[in-house]
Amino acid sequence: MPANRGEVKAYYLNLKQGLGMEETKLAGTVSLFSWLRLMFFLLSLALVYFFASSGNYLWLAGSISLFVIFIVLIVRHQKLFRKLDLVRIRLRIVTNELELLDWKPSIFDNGDNFREQLPFADDLDLFGKNSVFHYVNRCSTQEGANLLAQSLLNEKPDAAHIRAMQVAVKSLRDEHGFRLESMTLLFQSAKVQAASFKSTDWEQYFPFIMKRLSMLRIVLPLVLVFSVGVYLFGGGPSLFVLSAIANLLIASSYARRIQVIQEHTGARKQSFATAHKVFERFCELNLKSELLTEMQQIAQSALKELHRLGVLSEWFDRRSNVLLYFIGNALFQLDINLLYHYGIWRDKNRPGVALWFETLGRLEMITSIAVFAFNNPEYVFPEPADEEKLMADNLAHPLIPDDARVANSVQLCRNHGVQLVTGSNMAGKSTYLRTLGVNVLLAQAGAPVCASAFIWKPCVVLSSLRQSDSLHENTSLFMNELKQLKYILERARNVGFSLILLDELLRGTNTDDKYSGTYALLRKISDIPCLAVVATHDLRLGALEQEFPDRYMNYCFESYLLGDQLKFDYKIKRGIASGRNATWLMRSMNLID
Repeated sequence: MPANRGEVKAYYLNLKQGLGMEETKLAGTVSLFSWLRLMFFLLSLALVYFFASSGNYLWLAGSISLFVIFIVLIVRHQKLFRKLDLVRIRLRIVTNELELLDWKPSIFDNGDNFREQLPFADDLDLFGKNSVFHYVNRCSTQEGANLLAQSLLNEKPDAAHIRAMQVAVKSLRDEHGFRLESMTLLFQSAKVQAASFKSTDWEQYFPFIMKRLSMLRIVLPLVLVFSVGVYLFGGGPSLFVLSAIANLLIASSYARRIQVIQEHTGARKQSFATAHKVFERFCELNLKSELLTEMQQIAQSALKELHRLGVLSEWFDRRSNVLLYFIGNALFQLDINLLYHYGIWRDKNRPGVALWFETLGRLEMITSIAVFAFNNPEYVFPEPADEEKLMADNLAHPLIPDDARVANSVQLCRNHGVQLVTGSNMAGKSTYLRTLGVNVLLAQAGAPVCASAFIWKPCVVLSSLRQSDSLHENTSLFMNELKQLKYILERARNVGFSLILLDELLRGTNTDDKYSGTYALLRKISDIPCLAVVATHDLRLGALEQEFPDRYMNYCFESYLLGDQLKFDYKIKRGIASGRNATWLMRSMNLID
């Protein structure tokens, strides 16, 4: 396990160098086999020409031998090409990790489609380009992405589940080979075939009657055997021919159904094959996590059935061969047997398939958080507490690069449940609020947080940090904010315990109205079982600490002038802000004299 991000970067650079050399070597071998294929094919044709010219069967034998070698080369070439594709995807994933360490965008989904699931989607930069989700996500399946988004949006955080997730994340964090291999396989599968399984497809696509198929599997072979017996005892071939024709006609009556099944399984063939490979590798791991062990049991039960499905799927593909279709159905009832065995598989596994793919998605979700933990070895796994508090040392925002990041200590508890944060523009108030919210959500997903120590009671995070007009709903900024605040108060009363983050309330009204409204709202918040952090420019609200010292505490971010430059240290301090910068900034930009 690397000790810092520098060692993590060195680890990926070594991987990238090794994979680059492997790619170059494989690409050369693939190119060589391409030329060998062409050469043996042309030589085979040349020997056919010599045979036609001379009539010497040695030329024909040589041509057939070269053609067999040509077929062997094709098979080997295809295997090499698939291996090269995997190496290139693995290299792409490793390169992506290096780019993320340099704060560049990820190749994985940024989760923009999950924004609508949040009442106030942009407050904490959870989803979208360069978001928390974008930085953490390593999921290639929609199931995995959905579960990762749900873990960040968890509305009922449970301490026991969080601890179980932490153990699972730590276990997979140390399984470097498995993480890279599973990510490679799933990324390749998504690139080739994006279809995912839906359990509701069963009745829509497989409406056939098992009893009838079971009967046909018994009756048709008996009739065929009887016709062969008649023929052998001198009765002529007529009955045998009629039996074979009847078998073909019966098979053709099921042609539409078997075609639908073939298309259905073919569309998911890559997904099932990939799930089998990932589960097979996953079950080989020796893990100490109870959560992962339970998932391994599900994966183990899926392996045999996924293999059976793979074999059936191969036979569905083979029946496309005209010769096999006619011989197989005329003599061996191929389509009837395929339908029957697929029906048996369907009825046995109908309840389990959705669970298999949910398990695969959960594995992807935990893997994503494990990669996040591996890439940030200086982060700490937080400790859930029973007391209503949030205590953190050296807490910072995980989306701010290391060289620009400023850490702060936090102490929030119910005895002083509302923290009022004052400060001038750009001093760091809004970043501080987002730092709190993002790290709590990461903690509740089972991830490490950007801090050296972090203790908190799991809670629902409620925020009002960014407001805007809504043209769609024809509401002003002020009315939109009031709707947000109403939602926050109602949710906070119902969820039991929450963290409320508010930034500069009631901007859309006059100064006196804003003060009186904010004052009344803060008084109401102090009666709710929550921790609240409220950023404000209105220094008059600082008097609440003097009036109610057991409920409110004043903190601030200061700015100061150094020569002709405005400076910020972005460190939170006790008290009310004294610095002013609006007039200075306006003068520096020649807006005023």
